[in-house]
Amino acid sequence: MGAEAVDIRRERLEEFEAAARRPLETRMRYAFIRTDKPVMDDAPYRSLDTMEDDRRWCEKSRPDRLGYCRATVPAIVAAEVPAQRLRHEPDPN
Repeated sequence: MGAEAVDIRRERLEEFEAAARRPLETRMRYAFIRTDKPVMDDAPYRSLDTMEDDRRWCEKSRPDRLGYCRATVPAIVAAEVPAQRLRHEPDPN
């Protein structure tokens, strides 16, 4: 292991030990980062009739960057992978 890697590991260990010496209340305060989540934070809960209704609501209401959208397979990958594997169907052979 190189000297630079040893220095980085030592620095991280010192930071960890310093954090461990802080009171629990302080550690908890710094452990969580408040992030504004548009639409999700607007109401305490929501209730929809079906999973499909929930999916449509997510696609319409939530920004894609939050990750609540349907998974898609890029066309280049879809062209290379047999259709049954994309649909999780058993291989007929």
